[in-house]
Amino acid sequence: MIDSSAWPGAFFWITMVSVVILNMAGGVYQNTIYGIAAKLPIKYTGAVVLGSNISGTFTAIISILSENFASSVRTAAIYYFIAAMFILLICFDTYFALPLNKFYRYHEMIKEKEVEKSKSSGVDVNARPPYFRIFRQCFPQLFNVFFVFFVTLAVFPAVHSDIKMVGDDFIIPNKYFVSVTCFLTFNLCAMLGSLITSWINW
Repeated sequence: MIDSSAWPGAFFWITMVSVVILNMAGGVYQNTIYGIAAKLPIKYTGAVVLGSNISGTFTAIISILSENFASSVRTAAIYYFIAAMFILLICFDTYFALPLNKFYRYHEMIKEKEVEKSKSSGVDVNARPPYFRIFRQCFPQLFNVFFVFFVTLAVFPAVHSDIKMVGDDFIIPNKYFVSVTCFLTFNLCAMLGSLITSWINW
């Protein structure tokens, strides 16, 4: 680790730029996955959301384990980022291995046939979709999603992680209190919510 106490301003901006770049890359990757999942039946889009929530739960568990088994913060950070790099490599490999999957190739072929059928029937597949009309028709649901995310991200993790233990006799030790009650609980419940909605629909 580098001692950045002599240059806090530069360290702050380097960190912020790194966060922006990483989130942009994550957004591109996530939207790419949604684009790939769009070629599959609609129920598999929910699997992508579930996968995102599983990754959050996995990250929270890795964080707790690295804190527990590491002898120092430095070692914990090393283990944590090694695990992240390992998962990133797996994602990278599976992304390029996906076209080799028979199930995916089958649905990709169906999608291509639908496009060809639309072309032969005179439909302009390259025409610009009526975005405003689509937006107007699904506005209530879009507002619902926006409001849920707005409230959630306003509370988590800034407010949620600032909650402290009242007494020392709590079942979760103080060392893991924020990791468990904030990050693990949030991601685990998000994962269960996505999982339950794939079983129960109304």
